[in-house]
Amino acid sequence: MRFLRSDLLSGLLVAAFVAANPAAAADILTPEAEVRRAAFEHPSVVARYGGLYGDRALNIYLNEIGERLSVAANDDRWKFRFTLLDNPNAVAFAVAGGYIYVSRTMLGLANSEAEIAAVLAHEMAHVIERHSVRRAEMENAQRQAKTFPDAAAFQILAREQEIEADILGVKIIAAAGYDPMAQARFLQTIGEFSQLSNQVGLIEGRSNDPESHPTIAIRIAAASEAAAEAEISIQPWGAEGQTLGYDAAPLAVPGTGMVRRATFLAAIDNIIYGPRPSEGLALGTTYVDATSKFTFELPPGFSFKKTGRAVLALGPEGASLRFDLQHRWWRSGSDMAQYMRYGAGRGLRFDTIEATEIGGMEAAVGIMEIPAAVPSHIYFVAVRFTQRTIFRFQFTVPDSFSESMVERIAASPASLRMLTDREAQTWNPVRLEVVTVTADTTMEALAARMRLVDQPVDWLMALNGLAPRARLQPGQRIKILAQ
Repeated sequence: MRFLRSDLLSGLLVAAFVAANPAAAADILTPEAEVRRAAFEHPSVVARYGGLYGDRALNIYLNEIGERLSVAANDDRWKFRFTLLDNPNAVAFAVAGGYIYVSRTMLGLANSEAEIAAVLAHEMAHVIERHSVRRAEMENAQRQAKTFPDAAAFQILAREQEIEADILGVKIIAAAGYDPMAQARFLQTIGEFSQLSNQVGLIEGRSNDPESHPTIAIRIAAASEAAAEAEISIQPWGAEGQTLGYDAAPLAVPGTGMVRRATFLAAIDNIIYGPRPSEGLALGTTYVDATSKFTFELPPGFSFKKTGRAVLALGPEGASLRFDLQHRWWRSGSDMAQYMRYGAGRGLRFDTIEATEIGGMEAAVGIMEIPAAVPSHIYFVAVRFTQRTIFRFQFTVPDSFSESMVERIAASPASLRMLTDREAQTWNPVRLEVVTVTADTTMEALAARMRLVDQPVDWLMALNGLAPRARLQPGQRIKILAQ
């Protein structure tokens, strides 16, 4: 299974915050007004980002962590509220006014209560520092100077605000008694996932934008420095709070605060991870949509990079695939050859068009040459799903591809088929399963259980924040992905 992209993410901790985004630049709200606006917008925010995740116990647990952080933050301007979203992407963000949102998949990436507390505290810090107001103030100043929009200035401000939120977030978790190194440790986990560049699918993740977000290394360094200086509140959490209980990747500063790994893993065991089959699920080289009830296979050497309104996949030598559904085609009564000539898309003027049939559905194949520095061809396949809906495969293939590879590419649209009702019902969401290591357990054996991903050992280590060449210990609790 693969991490899939969407337009929801805009940074390594996902959206640092979703600002109130004033309707006019001069509309800079007071804290009280921000609270009222956040409360008004809360239902629409929840609906926009997947709805509520319906695990009552997990929601209560998340709010217990949030309440502990709220007390530690000691800022009477805000009554923070924490919401668990049923969103397939690694999402955590705040709305100006004190509403904090985190997705179920973000919880699955963390390895301890301290780490998810660091995520929440980072978002709380954006609210406390009123970063959305500072952005609005900059917009006002630029408009008055007639320089709006100065993108470079906004990018510099965004980078500064990310570091500020990291540093204040570290102080908040330390004041709550958590290990202040949890922020740096979680950032390192995110960095490990970013190295698995072709592992898109279980969560969506836009690559970090260096123009608006500092690099992982810079953020880890800033969070580590803040952790070294943080004053940890002494809390009576018992022995569990003082040890990770596993061989974590090494960081510069040892943590001494509360971690609570066992409690956290027990809370998230069996949580749904990544997209549901109804949202479009990428498993290995198989794509399944259990709502529209269809499936297809990627060609050999291709891997998914994005799902959503469009599916993107990359292949060898710069080849790529874009798959989507075009709805409400205005010439719904025309044959597919006519569609290829007039409706496939701007700039698509095919050298050859051939009518065919795929999976019992009317189809057409178009090929066109792209004169460029690297000569390529577009191999376009359109399949009529209904009278008004068209399946579309668009391969961009470099001329260096062998004929046999081109034939394999052609086999991908040919694999498109409709699912029966029974087949669609057999596709279950991927869940995060917490297993206990025994004396006979090996890393390879656990990785073999994660048949949904390529490089399963690397995935297993990144998912659990394990150090290189880490050794499993009997009794250790490990997260795997299971369906």
